[in-house]
Amino acid sequence: MLSRRAVYICAALLISSYLVAKLAWQAPQNYERDDKVWRRRQDPSSTDMIMVFALAALFACGDAFFESGPPATLQTFYASSDKLVPAMANAKLWQSLGFAVQFPIGVALADYPVVRSLILLVLLAVSVVSLLILDRRVERLDPLAAAS
Repeated sequence: MLSRRAVYICAALLISSYLVAKLAWQAPQNYERDDKVWRRRQDPSSTDMIMVFALAALFACGDAFFESGPPATLQTFYASSDKLVPAMANAKLWQSLGFAVQFPIGVALADYPVVRSLILLVLLAVSVVSLLILDRRVERLDPLAAAS
């Protein structure tokens, strides 16, 4: 059985692998737009189609844990406290802020996908380092494993 810390790290590695692979992959320009009309330049190759689905699956596997893992961790930390509801509300506040900030960043950096990916990689690294500090210095991510 994997520890919660190991799952956080695995999920972060999956998402960072996705971002690095997306940066390294030269997606073909199969269609181009001329005078508001899309024209086919070439047929998509089967390798490129497989790559799209492989990247989506890679990201989905990492993101699946990040959707439920942090709220579960907060609920574990505050299960026997009257601070559970404020902690969950605070987490949702930051999640909503993150969603809202994506839009102006997406518009401002629309022509710079590499910069957007690098920002996400840096934020992912900061998150993992913060989790490791939390696990080592504040409270264990796996309270049952720490007790045994």
